[in-house]
Amino acid sequence: MRNSIDRQINTWKQKKRGGYLLASLLLLLALFCPPASLKASDWGGLQIGGAADLIADFGFKDANRDRKLNVRSVELMLYGPTDHLFEGVLSFAAHEYQGEFNLGLHEAFIKSSRLIPRTRFQIGQFFLGVGRLNALHQHDWPFIDSPLTQAQFFDGEGIIDSGLEVAWLSPLPFYMDLTVGVTNGWRITHSHGDAGKKPSFPTHYAKLEFFQDLPAGGGLLWALNYLGRRDSDKTWLRLAGAHAVAKWREANFLRVLLQAEVWARFLKPQGVASENQLGGYLYAQYGWSPLISTGLRFDMLSSLSLKDLDQKSVPNHQMQFSPQINFSVSEMAVFRAGYSYLRDFQRGRSTGHEHQILLQSIFILGAHPAHDF
Repeated sequence: MRNSIDRQINTWKQKKRGGYLLASLLLLLALFCPPASLKASDWGGLQIGGAADLIADFGFKDANRDRKLNVRSVELMLYGPTDHLFEGVLSFAAHEYQGEFNLGLHEAFIKSSRLIPRTRFQIGQFFLGVGRLNALHQHDWPFIDSPLTQAQFFDGEGIIDSGLEVAWLSPLPFYMDLTVGVTNGWRITHSHGDAGKKPSFPTHYAKLEFFQDLPAGGGLLWALNYLGRRDSDKTWLRLAGAHAVAKWREANFLRVLLQAEVWARFLKPQGVASENQLGGYLYAQYGWSPLISTGLRFDMLSSLSLKDLDQKSVPNHQMQFSPQINFSVSEMAVFRAGYSYLRDFQRGRSTGHEHQILLQSIFILGAHPAHDF
């Protein structure tokens, strides 16, 4: 009897999932194939674009690794003005998870920079505007894989949640931009299938950003970041960090890119000792021509809360070196090949290492929002 009920429930879930997928496909068909009588101006400035991220991961340590080309993600983006005051953003993303390719809502928010002077805000579901990588879609990153800190602290790609985010540009004689946000905080991961639990204190974050010109036509963007949350089990999560991006352009291509991000994570469960971690990355890229550039990223992640028998701090460490070569005719089509060397340390001694060869192809169709600095 129980098995029969389970089969009926699974059948209903499959039909429901199929119905959602069919509705999504019909919506996309209606968007991409409007009636012939519909003029472009009738769309009200609606922009439509898609992005695909293909990656091949050839690791030499794990014998069970697939070692094949995979579609890491596919994203459909729709954005444009709703009226003279507001703009709307919708994005759908498909990720491969446990052998299945699942399509789901990524972002859905409305925003405006015209209601209040020097102020921008957005309401809905979005990537939290804190840190450098967390606020960007993965296909906009300058390197192939997730840095160690991004994978450990932000679930690989980044944190998506629903709430309110407000940014204010100061009237000071130099550039200073303050972003604050509060979101539901039911989960602190990128997972689309996990609804999470109601937190005892929601996710809240802040970013204070500065910009200054550099010699030889360069520019430097840097920021201080904070994120906090207390879950349903009264465990406090606090993240504090900083990031910086420096760029020098020549003619129509990026000559030099330097990007760094540092984070400290403090996890305090109720009634037990804290779990503290420190990590970051530094990425340097040099453009040899408009088509070819090379880059090198160094990662570090350290656990600072383990204790030995004498109650002395015994940190665990991971270090990673990731050189890569990039080929791009434009920002709309990018090909990368990279190598990654990861080494683990326990109490100052090396305990293991792993080699990987990574291949990536990214292409964008249609419109794409302006890239951040």
